[in-house]
Amino acid sequence: SAWFIITLSSNAENRTASVDVPIIVELPEDAQKEDLKLFGAEGLTATVVVKGNLMATSTVTSSDIQAVATQNASLLSPGYHTLPIVARQTGIKSNYTIDSVNPSDITVYVDREKQAEFTIDNQITVEHNDEKNNYGNAALSQTKVILTGPETEVNEIKSVAVIDTLTEDVTSKEEKLRFFDEEGNEIILDYTTCDVDSVEVSVTVLPIKTISLGVDVSNAPSDYPKVEISPSTIRVAGPQDTLDKIKDSKLTIGTLDFTKLKNESVSEKFDITLPSGC
Repeated sequence: SAWFIITLSSNAENRTASVDVPIIVELPEDAQKEDLKLFGAEGLTATVVVKGNLMATSTVTSSDIQAVATQNASLLSPGYHTLPIVARQTGIKSNYTIDSVNPSDITVYVDREKQAEFTIDNQITVEHNDEKNNYGNAALSQTKVILTGPETEVNEIKSVAVIDTLTEDVTSKEEKLRFFDEEGNEIILDYTTCDVDSVEVSVTVLPIKTISLGVDVSNAPSDYPKVEISPSTIRVAGPQDTLDKIKDSKLTIGTLDFTKLKNESVSEKFDITLPSGC
């Protein structure tokens, strides 16, 4: 009989291993002095393939390798920049070589950071049944948001809104914020962040009451002419106890001072101020 002994040499140099390594991206000092910042460079990793013997390839970790995005002069100006990735050994291990790195380059965005506050445009429509003589009112959990990001992208944003159509049986709903440019086109933000992603919309169903409009008069003769108001009535939605306090279903919108009127037919405009909560 014969015995065959096969020995696997740990010195075989044709073994490979893949190591995931965080990508280091830094701005040149001159760019930092211009208040430029990197956007889209957080959390990036590269897969580095190393080649060597069994012992080396089985023990190499991400702490032994750095993947660095190469700096260049173009980073001194705002905009998109493509940077080559270079992988290099950093640990004390040397019995392996770096075979490849993937991706071989990354694209980052450079700009000055800007922060801006926007009032949320409440475009929530609540469908209601006129037969029930009530009105669905949608209120937002907050009315303002703060956006932070590249100056160029933040400047494109002209409005922030929540848009939806709800029914009266919806008491509350989480609504995503949406962003629009000057022409009303929706924008998908690449690098700008918001202090909140969504807001809570609360729907309150309020009763409706038809109310007559009236005016007070001052310095009027006993036989002063008829005062006509147009429109003569409005429909007001509000808390029931508030509507009940409007006596005789009449809302006074202002005062006519007859000493300021000429002896002819005149017209005067009044703003309608609704009771609080209506």
